[in-house]
Amino acid sequence: MGLYVVEEATAPSQVNGINDAGEIVGTMMVDGGANRAFHNGPNGFRVLDTLGGMHSHGFAINNSGTLIGSSWTIAGNDPGDKGETAFVAGKDLQIRSIGALREGWNSRAVAINNRGVVIGHSWFARTFPGGPQRAFVWSEQGGMIDLGTLGGQGAVPVAINDDGVVVGITSDAAGRDCSFIWTATVGMRELLPGLASTGVAAINVRGNVVFNLHTERGVQSSVIGPDGMTRALQTFVGHETEARAMSDAGQIVGHVLRNRHSHAAMWR
Repeated sequence: MGLYVVEEATAPSQVNGINDAGEIVGTMMVDGGANRAFHNGPNGFRVLDTLGGMHSHGFAINNSGTLIGSSWTIAGNDPGDKGETAFVAGKDLQIRSIGALREGWNSRAVAINNRGVVIGHSWFARTFPGGPQRAFVWSEQGGMIDLGTLGGQGAVPVAINDDGVVVGITSDAAGRDCSFIWTATVGMRELLPGLASTGVAAINVRGNVVFNLHTERGVQSSVIGPDGMTRALQTFVGHETEARAMSDAGQIVGHVLRNRHSHAAMWR
C-alpha cells in the first residue's frame, strides 16, 4: 500500500479514525500549542472549533460522516482547567456537546457506529480520568444511558457494532476486572465468565468479539462468536499475540511478540 501524508495536518499530528469513504479525523497542534480536532474529506481539510476551552480531539467517524471527539470547555492550559466534554459533529463540522452522565462530570466519546450511536465514558474530576469511570451509550433519540457495572465501581467501553452491541471492561463486586457485553434488551453481562484478566479489542457486525487473554505464559488472542464458541488465533511457538482491531469480514490485525520484538500481523 502506498503512503499518503496529510500535508495540511502540520506536525505533530495523528489520525485516529477513518470511514469507508476515506474521510479521516484526528488531532493536530496549532499555533499557540493547542491541540485541535481536524477533519479531511472531499471538501478539503478543516480544523474544528472547541467547546470553549483550549484543546479538542477527533477520535472516530462513521460512514454517514458523523464524527466524534472531546473538547475542553474551560479556558486555560492547566489539566485542572480542562472540563472535558464529548462532542458530535455532522457534515457541517459544527461540534456540539452531548453532555455527561452527571452534572459536573467530564465525558469522552470513543466510538460511533453507522447508525449514529456513540459510546464513551464519563467521570467525576477535572483532571484526566483517574478514579471510577462509567460507560455510556448516546443517541439522538435516547440521549445518554449509563451502562452500569457488574457490581464494581467502574466500566469503560471499547467498541460498538451496527446492531448497538457494546463490549468493554468493567469490575465486579470483588473488584475483579472482567470483559462485558451489553445490549439494550439484556443489559450488561460478563462476556467470558471464569476467565480473569481479559481485554476486549473489537466487535464486528456478525457479533464476533476478539479479546486478549493474559496468562502465565503471556498474552494470547482469541475470538468468541455469538454462539459462545471460542477460537484461539494461531501464532508461532513461543510467541505472544495481541489483537487490536477486526473488520466486519472477520479479518483481525494486531501483532505477535517475542523477546520484546513485535511484528505486525493479520489473521484471516
